[in-house]
Amino acid sequence: MGSIPVSSHSPRKQTAGRSWAAAYAARAIRSQIANIQNKIDLIPSANPNKIASIANTIPTATAPTKNRKFKVGIVGAGSAGLFTAMLFDHLKKEFHLDVDYEILERNGQDRIGGRLYTYHFPGGDEHHYFDVGAMRFPKIAIMDRTYALFDQLGMEYCDQGVKGDPTKGSKGPSKGKKPTKGQLIRYYLQGPNEVSRFNGVYVKNPKDVTAQTFQITGLEEDVAKQVADDILANAIRVFTDVYYRKEPGGPEAFWKLLLKEGDTHSARQFLTHRALPPCEHATIDFLETLKYGNGWYNQAFTEMVLQSLDHESQEEHVEWWCVEGGAQEIAKNMAESLEQKEKVKFNKTVTSMSYVDEDKDGHLTGAFDKVSVTYHEKEGNKEGQKTNVYDAVFNSVPLGAMEQMDLEGLNLNWGTKQAIRNLGYGAASKVGIRFKTMWWMKDGFNIYSGGISKTDMPLRWCVYPSYNLYDDPNKPAVLLASYTWGQEGDRIGSLINSASPDNEDELKRLLIHDLARLHTEDEESFRKLQQKLEEEYIDHYAYDWSAHPSSMGAIAYFGPGQFNTMYQWITRSNGKMMIIGEAASTHHAWVVGALDSAVRGVYQFLYKHSDTDKACKEAAEAFAQEWTPENNNKLPAPFGPLPGEYNRSEDVEYISRDKLKESVGDLSGKNASTKSMKASPIGELARHQVWIETLRVETQKNQDRLQEDEITKEQLLPLLQAKV
Repeated sequence: MGSIPVSSHSPRKQTAGRSWAAAYAARAIRSQIANIQNKIDLIPSANPNKIASIANTIPTATAPTKNRKFKVGIVGAGSAGLFTAMLFDHLKKEFHLDVDYEILERNGQDRIGGRLYTYHFPGGDEHHYFDVGAMRFPKIAIMDRTYALFDQLGMEYCDQGVKGDPTKGSKGPSKGKKPTKGQLIRYYLQGPNEVSRFNGVYVKNPKDVTAQTFQITGLEEDVAKQVADDILANAIRVFTDVYYRKEPGGPEAFWKLLLKEGDTHSARQFLTHRALPPCEHATIDFLETLKYGNGWYNQAFTEMVLQSLDHESQEEHVEWWCVEGGAQEIAKNMAESLEQKEKVKFNKTVTSMSYVDEDKDGHLTGAFDKVSVTYHEKEGNKEGQKTNVYDAVFNSVPLGAMEQMDLEGLNLNWGTKQAIRNLGYGAASKVGIRFKTMWWMKDGFNIYSGGISKTDMPLRWCVYPSYNLYDDPNKPAVLLASYTWGQEGDRIGSLINSASPDNEDELKRLLIHDLARLHTEDEESFRKLQQKLEEEYIDHYAYDWSAHPSSMGAIAYFGPGQFNTMYQWITRSNGKMMIIGEAASTHHAWVVGALDSAVRGVYQFLYKHSDTDKACKEAAEAFAQEWTPENNNKLPAPFGPLPGEYNRSEDVEYISRDKLKESVGDLSGKNASTKSMKASPIGELARHQVWIETLRVETQKNQDRLQEDEITKEQLLPLLQAKV
């Protein structure tokens, strides 16, 4: 968690206005919208590959003059759920939007934050903790919203400077500062004297490693001499070289090539069959073992390419930061910032959701205007079931947990149901051990400034904390002894008890062995360190993200073709039930993905209700205006701007108002202005998602997909009049 391992190879600045993954997602969304429009005979699309931008040709209806009160349910108190509530607080302040929200969290108050989870060892000092979930944040462009959130929460930076080598007389922080809980402190992704052990070969301060570094056989001689990062960079160069062409059409040619050659392949399949030159299985296994975890290359090749390009956009030197006291402090600060703090409800497990087709007196209305949410609650020794009714619901739980809910009453699209069931999640496990001393900082190891040591043994990654660098090394401290992904995450997970550390003797034995072996070069040193670690061991805590019912997986990990065929289904909404969370974003495994999804979900809610509520309309219009840090139109970061994948791009084609009038009828209506108004390109794809899904839910109640050929003028006209 915290981040997927990334290549440090050849950074380049990104030239596009949004991330690569966002641009790719936008194409998937546009493709779906264009496909639907071209099947609706009443909408005269000019080109099957282009969207008819309806919102640019319909006159704007008379703006609503009154504000109404909304009751909104938010499922999950992770970063997406909490940020949704923060957004509503901000919109109330700036636009007088009246939203009474309620957050339903499955876990107890000690687990607020979802995958922002920090475990504190009982009876320990201030640094006796480790981040079980997200733990580090690179300061790069795609993380801007996360860092803006830190600013919003008043999380200040405390730069202690770079720690010097204590063996050369360095003693305290070079800048003499002591951080306080919740401040941002430097995170050291690499540190002096870290080690690697692969294939039984011990290497200190590994750099530019090759297969030959670890005496790995079975690879072609020229490949065995190549730096591992270079092998990967060369494998995807057929795509990156196309994009970085200086002549016009480079980016467009890149997308066409990626869709044609890469989208349907896993990373392993592409490297084996499509890369130039193709990689042998032995080479792929080596790269996967060295840099990630077994099974990691089963992910979509497109995800691998897009992640690589996003990270290669960064500057040569990237600062990484973490949170003093643990990343869960972010969630605690978010909850504390809420205007309606008492509305965060714990120990509430949502079991079902359904549209309600009746008014407050129980009379049928003919419209799915409300959403009922049933949940199991536990308060002390009392347990029971309760149902609340909301104007809209934001569902932020991971898709595995969402699948356990009864959602039949929402009449979800078949594509949405398939996405909830099938979108991939990666496994991850972490084990923190508390020792009597910081043995890794002393006794000749001198690993004094963070970093990571790696191995092909079961523990895989050993992460040295960046938050206790200036603590007394002769006193107890916590080490993130094992961080694993993929198949290794599952295998370590099989040794983890849900009541960790109970009944985990085998796990303890394995990790003590691996730690000792990783940090020593010969058998005698290994035996001595193994005995020392057994003596210094105090306790440990382990967590397997796949084994817990509130997560059922660590991070979104899309398989071949899933981004292009399923992403648009989990982001499409009628403005009544929004799926949010990092899986419903273009930045998997990052807090920024959860934040982006919340902004998109809130915008869909605003747009849905913009024809009946003045505040919703004004806020929706503000989101749709061009955003810059200087001109943020009442929506400063982190609340603005909308994620870039929902904006119209150059391949959208207009339909004339006269053509629409011929097909659908008079669009002016009794409440419409006489002036045609050109809508903003910002957020246009999200608006299309809302009106398309509204059309299906409200006019074809028993269908789990839109029946385009059954749509009538009478159904389409009022929707187009209202939704501009």
